[in-house]
Amino acid sequence: MIPTWPYVHIPDSGTDYWLHSPGIVPGAKYHDMDEYCLSTRGKAWNTLAGNRQAHKSDLSIQQWLMQKTRATFSMDTLKWLQSAIVFVVKKISTAYGSYEKFTVLDHLAYVLAKGIDLVKKLSQWVKFFIQKVMEVLGLKPSPHETIFSKSFIKNLLERLERKVYQSVDSALRYEM
Repeated sequence: MIPTWPYVHIPDSGTDYWLHSPGIVPGAKYHDMDEYCLSTRGKAWNTLAGNRQAHKSDLSIQQWLMQKTRATFSMDTLKWLQSAIVFVVKKISTAYGSYEKFTVLDHLAYVLAKGIDLVKKLSQWVKFFIQKVMEVLGLKPSPHETIFSKSFIKNLLERLERKVYQSVDSALRYEM
């Protein structure tokens, strides 16, 4: 029942009851009923409804993408990447309407590769996003922009997806 990354929990807006899972990577421990009971003990529904993290603004996403601080693999970074990919795809979609559809990763790779070809101001966000993904994967960003092809971007997204799934698999193997 693990969703494809990137994903959002439903509902995406409105009332939601969300509990923060601490730690760098998700852990099965935080989905144990005893842990739920402990984290909600003595709290009213309206208090739990207020725990959902706010959506990141376009400005905060832009600032995060341009940060010189190296991104590492963590739940927080995955949330930033998830917000960033939505930001970048929206930017590209407004400038470039049609696209091919195969899988979600094909679609994302295609849109991001097309974004490189668009106006320099727009393509910088794709480049920043690709560099953050490379950092999370422990790769050194390349000074050669010619490598930002559809196949290169798809390969990066598949590697990131595998890393997320390995993390989830490790969490699921956690002994409670």
